[in-house]
Amino acid sequence: MEQSRSIKIAKSLNRCIGKLTIKQFIPGQSLVEILLAISLASILLPALITGLVTSREGKASQGQRLEATALLKETEEAVRSIREKGWANISSNGTFHPEIAVDNSWSLIANSQVVNGYTRQVVVSDVQRNPTSGEIVESGGNTDTSTKKIISTVSWTTPFPSKVESISYFQRYLANAAFTETTQAEFADGAFNNTVATNGGPPPTGAVELAQLPTSTVDYGNKFRVAGATSIGNMTNAGAKSSMRFTAQNSKTVTAIRVYHHARNGTATTYRYGLQADVGGLPSGTYLTSFTQQVQSTTGWKTITVPQYTISAGTVYHLVMEYQSDTIAANRFANLRNSNPQNQLYPLTNVQDSQSATLYKPNATSPWGLQAAQPIYELDFNDSTYEGNPYELSTETAIYGLNWSAEKFTLTGGNKTLQSISFYLRKNGTPPNDLTVELRNNANQTVYSGVITTSLAAPTSFAYVTHTLSPPTAITSGQTYRIILRTTDGTNTHSYRILVENTTNAANFNSITYDGTNSIYTSSSDAGTTWSDTGASPANNRDIGGFYFTIPTGGGFAPTGDFTSHATGSFDAGSTVAFNNLIWTANIPANTTLQLQIAVSGSPSGPFDYFGSDGASNFYKQRLSNANPKRRQH
Repeated sequence: MEQSRSIKIAKSLNRCIGKLTIKQFIPGQSLVEILLAISLASILLPALITGLVTSREGKASQGQRLEATALLKETEEAVRSIREKGWANISSNGTFHPEIAVDNSWSLIANSQVVNGYTRQVVVSDVQRNPTSGEIVESGGNTDTSTKKIISTVSWTTPFPSKVESISYFQRYLANAAFTETTQAEFADGAFNNTVATNGGPPPTGAVELAQLPTSTVDYGNKFRVAGATSIGNMTNAGAKSSMRFTAQNSKTVTAIRVYHHARNGTATTYRYGLQADVGGLPSGTYLTSFTQQVQSTTGWKTITVPQYTISAGTVYHLVMEYQSDTIAANRFANLRNSNPQNQLYPLTNVQDSQSATLYKPNATSPWGLQAAQPIYELDFNDSTYEGNPYELSTETAIYGLNWSAEKFTLTGGNKTLQSISFYLRKNGTPPNDLTVELRNNANQTVYSGVITTSLAAPTSFAYVTHTLSPPTAITSGQTYRIILRTTDGTNTHSYRILVENTTNAANFNSITYDGTNSIYTSSSDAGTTWSDTGASPANNRDIGGFYFTIPTGGGFAPTGDFTSHATGSFDAGSTVAFNNLIWTANIPANTTLQLQIAVSGSPSGPFDYFGSDGASNFYKQRLSNANPKRRQH
């Protein structure tokens, strides 16, 4: 009955909780479970405790690193501030730390420093550079005295040793003014030994080149002068004749001749004009071509169309004028103009013409008389070109105050090196200041300038005055220049004077003046700010009479040469400085070398100490012909 009750109770419980499992009890089972729990605890608890401790320590270490990083940042900014106060503040190698000085600015103090348990230090050391590439290297290079390596470090020891650090490079160069030499005028301020400043370099133009060795010299310019004009002679009787002798410059066909009537008196008279051959220096008496024309009561240029005739270059001819018909008398005549001096030059090219002269035969029985004068004439050719001397008169022009004079020209015939410049001039009264000759390019920039004469030394009568260019100055073919004469102060009565020769402003005449329209007289009334040739209608019919450059020719280039920039001391920094970077551009032909040095001095006049890039006085930084321009540290 007891068992039956137990079963019923179990069934009743199953209805309440679903199922009850009754297991058989095994002796020792609880002990195993306890041992297993202890084993798991011994494995897991150390890891959990370590993680907890590490977590707590990691939070502390992270805080230390943040504090150390802030201290490092302060150290870096302090070093930068110290550097900005002057290069000398970081120029010494060693271990330092930054401190605020009495003037509330940062300074470097020897040795490291402990700040709230952190040790900070700044290590200053030299920098080496590859001598070829200029790149920073750890060893094996040349010491760059204008660059310092800065290692800033903040370290701590608890809970274990740690540090943060940074590496910086500081250069001596810091917002300093850069000095450049790129133009011909800038190079011209240096000292030259077998070298010359040119404007043939890469933009902006300017270069130093080996000088050409002179074996001889030639003159380039206009030596043709017109000091005065007069008549060959009055044609007052039927036997009077005038002749202009010249050497033909071209082998071309003449279609017209032009002469300049100096004077005309009375009513119309008819004359014959034409070309004759030369026989023993005199006209042959037989016309090769001619035509008659009546002369009216006017002076100036007269054009006579003639039957075409071909002349030969190098052959001497006479342009003859003689009486043809109508009344001629002492009060009824015409004459031709000539000029003086007898240059015996062909104006356009300044080629010598030793036969150039005028002749006069006063009557039928008198012989021809040779005159030391320059014929004024023009030959018109059938190809619309011309030949002759068109300069009909000259004007004495004053240079003083704001009034400057110049010849503007475009260089032809290749590049040239100017050795000296000569002008035909005089002084009027007593000019107060020196007369300066200046060469400017077409941008109105000075290429060269120098005093050509003082007031005391200037001649009172017209004569050539020469200035030697120092250094010799190169000019480039195809480039346009002005060669200028200028002074300061003075008046018209106390001035320097030159001769400006001119012709009638017409295309035919302008084409045969000196160098044609390629070279013209130009003036400025505002001290060179503006020039007369830049206006809407520039005058192409005038030239300075009597100016020329002397140019060395031949000889090739000097085998060696050197150039010292700013030898006159014009580059003065004005205080104690150091040069940091030297950058150059070079075009070096094969089998040619270029060497560089830097010179420094405490005085503009020296003495100078020369150094190569390794700091030695006998070392040059060398550029080989196949090398590329590099940036150097000095």
